Amino acid sequence: MTMLRGVLAALSLVAPAVGAAPLVDRVQLAAGPYLADSALDVGLSLDPAALPDNVPSGPTDGRLVERGRSLRWEVSAALGESHAFRFGGFRVAGTAEGSTTRLLEDEGRPVVVDARARGDLALSAHGASWAWWLARDDERAWGIGLGLVRYALRTRVEGRLVVDGGPPGEGEARYAVDAIAPLLHIEYRRRLGADWRLVAEAAWVRKPRGALSGDATEASLGVEWLPHPHFGLGLRYAASDLDLRFERRAGTGRLGIRNHGPQLLAARRW
Repeated sequence: MTMLRGVLAALSLVAPAVGAAPLVDRVQLAAGPYLADSALDVGLSLDPAALPDNVPSGPTDGRLVERGRSLRWEVSAALGESHAFRFGGFRVAGTAEGSTTRLLEDEGRPVVVDARARGDLALSAHGASWAWWLARDDERAWGIGLGLVRYALRTRVEGRLVVDGGPPGEGEARYAVDAIAPLLHIEYRRRLGADWRLVAEAAWVRKPRGALSGDATEASLGVEWLPHPHFGLGLRYAASDLDLRFERRAGTGRLGIRNHGPQLLAARRW
């Protein structure tokens, strides 16, 4: 009998719960890989006084594209039937290469500029928000949230520039920025049977003023499978678009960072 009671106790720890999974978990800790295709768009308008004599001034732009893998995580806690607290983030890092050939003008004279660049990019975002479920029943729920998000961006670009077939010039530029901005979050959930949930989310961030300004949007759509009362799996497709504008003594610039790809999450639920 003692052995039988032990076996039954062990089975009770792994047996799934009877009945449908809740639409909103009381507490959930989730993490998993984010397989993102990333594009870094760079635009620069440099002050002629900051350039070497053999380099023509004027706006330049380019794109670096790469595929990377990052870790995404989130923690959520329900506070009663109408409120929830969220905290989470992700980090994307990778290396990419690109090249471009442009025809510019230098004092009315056409000049061919051949540029090659290799860049390292690391972007992390961590945010917290307080959410209100504006409508919720046993089958569906939707709500909005307000919070703050902190972006940390580190880039390093090394390049090689050839002007009109002359001797090459090489250089390296580094850029690091940290910014905190308000966050607006929208979420919709719908039950798809006893063990499945549909989850759709969107967020918008904006920093309107300062030496660094810009906005970001993010959206995801996915399903969650909940075969056990304390564990679950989720598959989402997520996309984000971050546009930054900055001012420096050497000129002004723009960074556009776009990520999109599938995301797999493993969740511990309470």
